Amino acid sequence: MILFIIPGNPGIGDFYQELQNSLMNDWMADGKRTNKSHKPKKSKNSNKFYNSNKPKKPMEIHILTYSSFQKDRPKRVNNIREEALYIQERMEEILKTKPKSTPVVAIGHSIGSWILKEIMLAKPNLIHQGIFLFPFLALDKSNTKQRLIHLLLRIHLLDHLALGFYRIIQLLPYSWKKISIAPLIKSMSNEAKNLTLEYFIKLNHIPRSVIHLAQTEFATLPPELSQAELNSLNKIQEKSIYVFNSQDIWAPMSHMESLQLMCPQAKYVLLPHIPHDFCVYRSANLEVSQTILNFLDRP
Repeated sequence: MILFIIPGNPGIGDFYQELQNSLMNDWMADGKRTNKSHKPKKSKNSNKFYNSNKPKKPMEIHILTYSSFQKDRPKRVNNIREEALYIQERMEEILKTKPKSTPVVAIGHSIGSWILKEIMLAKPNLIHQGIFLFPFLALDKSNTKQRLIHLLLRIHLLDHLALGFYRIIQLLPYSWKKISIAPLIKSMSNEAKNLTLEYFIKLNHIPRSVIHLAQTEFATLPPELSQAELNSLNKIQEKSIYVFNSQDIWAPMSHMESLQLMCPQAKYVLLPHIPHDFCVYRSANLEVSQTILNFLDRP
């Protein structure tokens, strides 16, 4: 099995390493994944694991970082449609070297779910199963916070001011910058803290990529989960699994209810207390991993 992970915004794949590790460890664990003592053997491909004690097939995981969020500064910042095409091309490049019979599963998180949907519609035979984690598929007019963020992103003077303020912070000594961001990341896992410091303190092109991608998300996504959008999702419903939480400004419960009516053959699960940015919290990664594997274990 090949599993692709498509990040949300920021489109930084490294933030999903804990999810990848949880998936690998639980997939290869003995029995019903309750015995954590067994460690899978690692092959030459660092993303591929084999278990010599049971017949379960190997899982190969690829986390697909967006083109504008690589560690090297991009020549230009891509919009959301360009990033969707980039992710699709990366998938196709990887799958060229694999047997055509290999099961392909893709996980899209937040706006990554929109990218996943676009790829599944454009290339119906590319992905056998799509898992939409807290999917940002359309705007939500009823959500005050989302409307406010949309308004602020449309005021270009504000993003220039924000980036200017960020450049001033970049002039500070690293120890000062680390202290200034500490309150914002104190509840994250240690791995996520280190990644945040690495990408947002040391790499000064990342904030520009985040803002530009967010602006193009709001300019591209439909103003609501319309009938046209539901019709498009209906085309892939038998391949689709949707995971929601109960208080999400990007993937509201109203969207889940609309999907359940229009796409009854899709699978749905509610994780009430898992935050939208689950990937930066260790316990949340474990629960999301278990949810994904429960679906993958089904015949």
